[in-house]
Amino acid sequence: MPKNPFGFVAICDAVYKDEKTNKVVIAGLFGGDIYLDMMPMDLRIALFLDVVTPAAGEHSIELQFFVGKQLVGGAEAAMEGPAGAKGGLLFPPFSIPFARPSTLEIKGSWNGGRSRVLMKKLVLVKEAEDPSA
Repeated sequence: MPKNPFGFVAICDAVYKDEKTNKVVIAGLFGGDIYLDMMPMDLRIALFLDVVTPAAGEHSIELQFFVGKQLVGGAEAAMEGPAGAKGGLLFPPFSIPFARPSTLEIKGSWNGGRSRVLMKKLVLVKEAEDPSA
């Protein structure tokens, strides 16, 4: 079984499960650095987290969100299944405040274990376009 139960992490505008096809739909995926129009500003994001259960039973997942080194929020989820069960956890949109350019870091822990970095992105301000260009 994998030592790290966490797989793919997607930061996006919206994520939902299509009931007809049973597919997870990820809309507005943030690839690379994240650019905001201005700061201070709240960044509104949703998350998709791919996981594989390392052992059979009930499992708890805890996420922590950091702006720079400051903890600004978190989320919890639960999953149950046999060893090696694959699943996706969907976290609906929420806001994270940014006062200045910084980093967004997402850490996760499994069953109260050691926290590990799942994703880290730069959050910057878009540069204004030169009207004379």
